[in-house]
Amino acid sequence: MLRLKPGQDVDAATASLRGLQPQIREVTMPQDWAEQYKKTYLQDAFSLVPAATGSSGLRRRYQQPLTAIMVVVALVLLIACANIANLLLARANARRHELSVRVALGASKLRIARQLLTESLLLSGTGALIGLLFARWGSDLLVRQLSTTTNTVFLGLGLDWRTLGFTALVAVTTAVLFGVAPALRATRVQPNEALKERGRGVAGERFGLGNLLAVVQVALSVILVVAAGLFVRTFSSLANVHLGFDHRPVLVANVSAQRLQLDAKQRPELFERLRQAAANVPGVSTAAISAVTPVSGSTWNNVIEIPGAPAAPDRER
Repeated sequence: MLRLKPGQDVDAATASLRGLQPQIREVTMPQDWAEQYKKTYLQDAFSLVPAATGSSGLRRRYQQPLTAIMVVVALVLLIACANIANLLLARANARRHELSVRVALGASKLRIARQLLTESLLLSGTGALIGLLFARWGSDLLVRQLSTTTNTVFLGLGLDWRTLGFTALVAVTTAVLFGVAPALRATRVQPNEALKERGRGVAGERFGLGNLLAVVQVALSVILVVAAGLFVRTFSSLANVHLGFDHRPVLVANVSAQRLQLDAKQRPELFERLRQAAANVPGVSTAAISAVTPVSGSTWNNVIEIPGAPAAPDRER
């Protein structure tokens, strides 16, 4: 972690750091590494990045999945808005008698439109409030699903002013966009509608906009169903990929000796005794110890060399 001098930018600091890179790399390079790893370590260039959001690989790891989830959420929101807009159109048509009475009594078209927009805003605000409560519970559940016994994910997903502001903006935008059409249609009512029989013509009237919204709903729903099927198929394929070994009878136990009053040179003997004790347990065929568990996702064990097997290809290939 570096703090830049006043007036110095990231590019200038990176150039200065790379000037000292050969000395830094030479001093910090482990001497027991293979020559190919030493060469890669010495040539790997330093790069400085802003630390305002901390140092974490979670952004790179979950950026694409979260983007896909956001797209799905946006499609679901559009489907819900189209559905609500269609219902508001039908509701405004059913209230033509009531609205015509209001117009006959002197209510302006602006007042009627404002009333219907207020109802749309109230409906959207209620949905946004329920969504915030669900998101507060669902975010904690999502973090627990991402965490494992060996890799705990720490994410602060609490509600702040940015989350509340974004939710309020979406609520107002959806209320205005999908509440304007029903409100404008309701303002076309004439005062003489009050003299007609209530409900006449309501069932047989068709709206071109309502049909368009229904088509949009069906199209977006088909897209979501297809995407969900592809996601499920991909997940099923990944869950059934053959790993090259039978993992079902394998158990992994993590042991730490840092709290024991033992010298570092005595710890290998302790672990060896633990390995022998585990191997003597009835039902256990073999037992082994490792500093880094193979196939655990660690970047330190990308390649596993097996005695007698063909040599692993170079990592640069």
